Amino acid sequence: MKMNDEQVASLAGFALDILNEWPDISMMDGGDLQEIAEKHKLLVPQIVHAPCSDEGCACAEVCSDSEFARGVTCYRIVDWLVRDAQLRIGADDAGQNVDTQAIYHECGNCGVPRFVHGVILEACPNCGDDETDLSLIDEVP
Repeated sequence: MKMNDEQVASLAGFALDILNEWPDISMMDGGDLQEIAEKHKLLVPQIVHAPCSDEGCACAEVCSDSEFARGVTCYRIVDWLVRDAQLRIGADDAGQNVDTQAIYHECGNCGVPRFVHGVILEACPNCGDDETDLSLIDEVP
């Protein structure tokens, strides 16, 4: 999959911001990386009301049920980056390296892959369809 100019600029900007800290890069932490990735549109914030899975949900480790009830900001890797990784290194490896809880299903409207996290079906990145196909939920482990 060939990346467009905006995607290349996002990755280049992310890399340059990290390299700006070199050679003292050890001073960076996960919060710094999250901030830089969000700045360059590689992480997208989403408001969620439930953990994305029983295991491996970083938000569930630090947020209470009452916080989820109000809505928690969860940062997700942009779909184009995940799809590109899957195409370049193989779907099995990309799924394990990028998001072990993610399952893909094709959008019923346009056929583009959509994430299912636990029982949360994300909106289609191509056409914006956010209709939940309840038959998919039965397929989620």
